[in-house]
Amino acid sequence: MLYVDPVLRTRAGFDFASILKPENRTNAKPEPFVLPRLFSSSRTLICSYPQSCLCVNMVVGRTGVLAILILVMLVELPQGAKATPPWGLDGIGSGTNVGIRCNGTCDARYLTTSRANDLIILVVSCMSNYDSCVPTQLSSITDSSGLKFTQRSDYTDPGVAGHFSPSYRIWEYYTVAKSRLSSDNVTVTWSNLNGMDQMQVFAVHGYGSEHFDVPSPVLVSSGSCVDATCLATLGTSGKDFVFAYLAENDIAACSLTQGWTNMFSYGYSEADYTSLNAPNPNVQFTCNNLEDPSPILMDAILLRPS
Repeated sequence: MLYVDPVLRTRAGFDFASILKPENRTNAKPEPFVLPRLFSSSRTLICSYPQSCLCVNMVVGRTGVLAILILVMLVELPQGAKATPPWGLDGIGSGTNVGIRCNGTCDARYLTTSRANDLIILVVSCMSNYDSCVPTQLSSITDSSGLKFTQRSDYTDPGVAGHFSPSYRIWEYYTVAKSRLSSDNVTVTWSNLNGMDQMQVFAVHGYGSEHFDVPSPVLVSSGSCVDATCLATLGTSGKDFVFAYLAENDIAACSLTQGWTNMFSYGYSEADYTSLNAPNPNVQFTCNNLEDPSPILMDAILLRPS
């Protein structure tokens, strides 16, 4: 550790009077290294690398300071290193109807992101023990930042043939946020609602010009579930962010296969995702140990190459 004399005199730069602490000194005779005449004084800087340096009354001019800073930057910066683009999930909605007064006819979330130019996904669902979700409509979607959402899907689940099963309906919307969001309020207002309503919003960074990698999301009926397993499959053409949304009947979250991560789970809905670095013709989402058959919406967002 270098000891620096508290007396520092400035003359177009810095005047250092420093010496090594005794415990850090070495018995090896240091080899002198004379810095070029970038300084206003031609005194010698004695170094015994890699141990330390002994500086004696060296007055450094402005040019010398700049040279030292450049030298430090060249030494410290890794050569040839490339930053990994932060493609992928960039924010998930939080709060449940915080500050919203709508007497059970709307849902709201607050979304905060860390980057600009995110693709914002809004998923909404209804669950009822009767056919009450069939006439349910979304009368409005409002956003405190002025974002306008485009509908991508509206799916009514036919249920399990020959058996009583809940009524489900799933919607998907999307938009682009050109700037970072801070507690952006997204509110969905319902009409003719007679069931358990759910919504969630999340942001994905690094989307490509086509936004999605499939023409439309894959929609799997709850009647397609076998025993306690529900499955959905799609194919991708590049680097993708793939997510699956389930409308559920107040049950525990899925038991996921390797590579998938839970994004959120509320009992009546959940979403899980995976990130792919290369095309995959058979991306499979499997929900195991499901307590009740549930419909699945599965979609793929095409990301830009790194």
